[in-house]
Amino acid sequence: DGTYGLEFRCTSQGVWVLRLRFNGRLSNVSHELIVSYGPLVASDILVRAPRGPFRCGGYTDVVVEVARPELGRVMSGAEAFSVRVISPSAMSMSVPLELEPGSVRAVATVCWPQVGEHSISVTLDGALVPKCPIHVQVAPEDICLAACQIQGTGTHRASAGERASFVVEAHDARGNRLAAGCAPLAVVVRTLGGASDGAITQGQILDYGNGAYEASYVIRVAGPYEVALTLGSEELVMKGHCEPGKAVAAGCALLGDAVLDLEVGSTGRFTIERRDAYGNRAPSRQGQVALRCTADGPGPVAVHVVDGAEGRSDVVVSATVAGRYFLTCVGGDNQDPVPGSPFELVAYPATAAAGASVTSVYGAQLAAPDSDVLTAVSGDEITVTVAPRDGFGNPTVFGPGAGAVVSAVGGSGSLETKFEDRGGPRSEATLHGSLNAAGSYLLSAKVGDEPLAGYPRILQVVPGATDPRRCVLFGDALGGVDCGRLSTLTVHAADRHGNLRATGGDVVDLSMLAPDGKTVIAAAVVDHADGTFGASFKLDQAGQWGLQLIVNGRGGRTDVSEVTAHFGPCRASDCVFAGFGMDGLEGVTTLSSSSIVIQPAAYEAANRHMSGKESLSVRVLTPSGGISAVALQFSRGQYTGAYRWTQPGLHTVSVSLDQEAVVGSPFTVEALAALPEIRDLEKMSAGEVNAILVKLTPEAASQALAALPAEQAAASLAGHSPDSVARMMNGMYPAAASQVLASLPGIAAAAATSAMSDERTREILAGMSAADTGKLMLSMSAEDLAAKANVLADTLGRMREEEAAAALVAMVASVHSREGVAAVLNEMPSSQVAAVVNVMSIKDAGEMLAGMGHDEVAAVIAAMPPAKQVALLHEMGDAAVFNLTAGLSAAYRDDRRLPAAERAQRRDAAAERTRRVAPALAQMHPARLARSMTHADADHVAGTLFALVHEATGGHAHADVQSSQEQSFRARENGSVAESEASTRSAAAQLLRELPRDAQKAAVPEVLANCPAGTAGAILGDFSGDEVSRMLSGAPVEQTARMLVELVREMPPKAAGVMVAMPPSVAAAALSLVVASVNLDDGRFILSDLELAELLRGTPPDVLKLVEPATALGTACASRLTAAQAAAVLSSLDPASAARALEGMSSEEVRQLL
Repeated sequence: DGTYGLEFRCTSQGVWVLRLRFNGRLSNVSHELIVSYGPLVASDILVRAPRGPFRCGGYTDVVVEVARPELGRVMSGAEAFSVRVISPSAMSMSVPLELEPGSVRAVATVCWPQVGEHSISVTLDGALVPKCPIHVQVAPEDICLAACQIQGTGTHRASAGERASFVVEAHDARGNRLAAGCAPLAVVVRTLGGASDGAITQGQILDYGNGAYEASYVIRVAGPYEVALTLGSEELVMKGHCEPGKAVAAGCALLGDAVLDLEVGSTGRFTIERRDAYGNRAPSRQGQVALRCTADGPGPVAVHVVDGAEGRSDVVVSATVAGRYFLTCVGGDNQDPVPGSPFELVAYPATAAAGASVTSVYGAQLAAPDSDVLTAVSGDEITVTVAPRDGFGNPTVFGPGAGAVVSAVGGSGSLETKFEDRGGPRSEATLHGSLNAAGSYLLSAKVGDEPLAGYPRILQVVPGATDPRRCVLFGDALGGVDCGRLSTLTVHAADRHGNLRATGGDVVDLSMLAPDGKTVIAAAVVDHADGTFGASFKLDQAGQWGLQLIVNGRGGRTDVSEVTAHFGPCRASDCVFAGFGMDGLEGVTTLSSSSIVIQPAAYEAANRHMSGKESLSVRVLTPSGGISAVALQFSRGQYTGAYRWTQPGLHTVSVSLDQEAVVGSPFTVEALAALPEIRDLEKMSAGEVNAILVKLTPEAASQALAALPAEQAAASLAGHSPDSVARMMNGMYPAAASQVLASLPGIAAAAATSAMSDERTREILAGMSAADTGKLMLSMSAEDLAAKANVLADTLGRMREEEAAAALVAMVASVHSREGVAAVLNEMPSSQVAAVVNVMSIKDAGEMLAGMGHDEVAAVIAAMPPAKQVALLHEMGDAAVFNLTAGLSAAYRDDRRLPAAERAQRRDAAAERTRRVAPALAQMHPARLARSMTHADADHVAGTLFALVHEATGGHAHADVQSSQEQSFRARENGSVAESEASTRSAAAQLLRELPRDAQKAAVPEVLANCPAGTAGAILGDFSGDEVSRMLSGAPVEQTARMLVELVREMPPKAAGVMVAMPPSVAAAALSLVVASVNLDDGRFILSDLELAELLRGTPPDVLKLVEPATALGTACASRLTAAQAAAVLSSLDPASAARALEGMSSEEVRQLL
């Protein structure tokens, strides 16, 4: 209607100016409008959304503002605002709004009670303010350790080495669970107590991202610990206990020493602490590692494992054989060894047990094989050795105060004889005792107070060897015997302690020495086989006869030393007489006086005397028929008388006792008118002088013979006995006697010489020419030459060599005197015999020396020039050379059956003969010498090789003393080893080459077994390995071992060559003996360290690896060789063989060797 209604809204209070525009034209009229606000309504209000973060428990200002404050609208303070917060748990909270009148904004401070979405509603006058409600997501506060929830076993328990864990649920201080991660959590583990006290281990945190965390850690030390959960500087500490892990064998530990000294029979134990892989003791027995033990040693071992508490297992062990044992302890599925295993058990013997100790009795033997009774000889030392053994039979020693005691009770008076302990090693008690009285004894042996096994036992002491000094003589003869009558006495044999023997078998000689000390009568002895011997004898002299008892070659003075012999009255048959020319040696002449002596026949021999009361008469019947009685005088047990011959012619003399003619009576005596003058003797015939000589005294006969020419005197002696000739020549000067002796026929001269004393013979032969002496000796029998050997040797020694040689050659040519010549030569000094031999022909010298003794021939040969020696040996013949070399082994080998003095004498004699004869034998051609030994035994050959071992070769090179026959020996092998002689260094090796192979195989073992050390090596060093191997084929292994030792000393490459030639098993067996002896140092085979190294280094590997036991080889290398030498030896072996040898060494020795 032309009017326009205007509607407008003033947005703020104040003065507004209103101007109208009509159709584009602004009115100039303006109108002022005064605008003011009415009460605020909800739409006028604006709630500003709060800014986060919103933390539970935190405070946030919620600002309520006038929406258009520029319009001037303000709050009056009377508005009815309501601010309400609804929590996630639907809890509604009214929050006061703080406003001031005239302000455009009001603030409500909200405290977030919970975590989660909160709804904020602001109403004004009950109407919601625009944009309300406002939703606010409230987050928790920062994580608070004290409020966090922790779950899991790792908070207080862990197993060593295993990862332990627990879950941390993050909460703030109000207990609100945090839903986000990234909290700076850390976990630290600290051990408490023990050696690792305070040790820190860092754990790990796994953030799940939702407010949950997994904390994990690994601890290896069992025991208390604490887990610290840290958040910045904040720390939450939890106490826990770490359990050990499962025990493993590699973690177990031996408590105590790895070497256990244990007495056999007792129980010992090694304590093993069960530990896990980290060394923690594992006390629990459930599910733990099972330990198993095995033992290696010289005997059986009882071993078992006992699992105990506190994480310990005891290896309980017991052994009954002393020695070193090694216990290997393993466990687990793989049977891993316990550290330190194998453990060493040293089982030492227990104290000596009487029941197990071993006794040996020397000086006594079993009475019978099935008897337990011992027998011993009285006075002989009985030695009881007690080798202490414990109850299990192990050698042990006697403890203090527990030695062996041996005693014997019995004999006369049942006295106790305690055996003496003379000391010695504790490993064996040696007690000595001797029982002098024969009889039965109870032999007791104890260790402490406990008897030894088998004791007490009966000991029967029997008398010892008969001692002539303690023998008992009894019988009637001890009271006196009659001369000429058979007497007897009994000898009861007793030993040196006076024990009477009850058995015979002794060689008993009882001799009686006459009172004059010249006559000895041997009694006839009969063995009664009960210890007594009957002796019968006749004594022919009165007086005290000494008794000499010889038993088994031993003499001694008995308690009865003499027997008194008495003569009965003399009878005619008991008497003899001499004188009155009755013996034909003393002539009588008229007007001269002769004496006669009548005495018992045993006057001189048996000291028998006449009493002086005998009815004795001597009557002479003269040629004229008269009878004259001879007055007799008694003196000194005999009668003497004298008679003067008054008539020439034949007289008859009768001697009677008690009217009975004395033996030899009557006899006739021719009394000559007078003896012829000496000058008249030369005119007499030999027969006439012979008749006169019979009637002359020896002195007169000597004068008569000396006055005659030698030929006549010799002829006058024809028909006289040798004794008469010797007596008649005793008064002659030696020169005259030698002429007469030379003029006698050879047989008569030889007989007369034999009847002379040695001194007289020496005087007479000194005056004889060499030719006469030779003729005399040629006439003598072998027995006479032997009897006068000493005198004849002196005589030959005074001759010139040519003269002596001629005499000896002549005697050797005589068959009947050849043996006597040997006796004479044996009495001559060897130098003289050699000088005589030098002028002889080789043939004569050989024949002469063939009969001499071995030692004498050797001495003679040694004194001769070398060329002559060889020629003489060849001439002597095989038998003589055989005899000359026989017995040379006595120089180094003793016959234990002989007395010590005789053994020493034989040894010295053989050594001297070896020294003398060896150079000559070495000059012989070896084939010739070998031929002479065709029938020699091994001992004979070995002795000859020993004699030649140090003699150089070369004798066979002297062509001037070699016959064609001997040269043929060199070309003939005769079964011997053929090899160039130029390679042989000693005469012994040359001889061995020439021997037949059978003789070689017999001789070489003999040399190895009995000859002094070095002999075999010096000989065999000239032979090849094949030759030595062949010679020792079939020999005992010990001799093969000795051969190796000898050769390695002499020439080490030879020893290696021999082992190459031998079967490896044979060489290895011999080498095993050598190695064992060297390790034991028992003296059987002695080698220096260098020699042993040479031997082992030269041994072929196929032999060396067969040495048994292999550990012995290692021990020898370690103990006797340097590391470099041992390495050189063992490096030749294959690895397996070398490893076996290394087991004989200690670890340090192996280390040095490697």
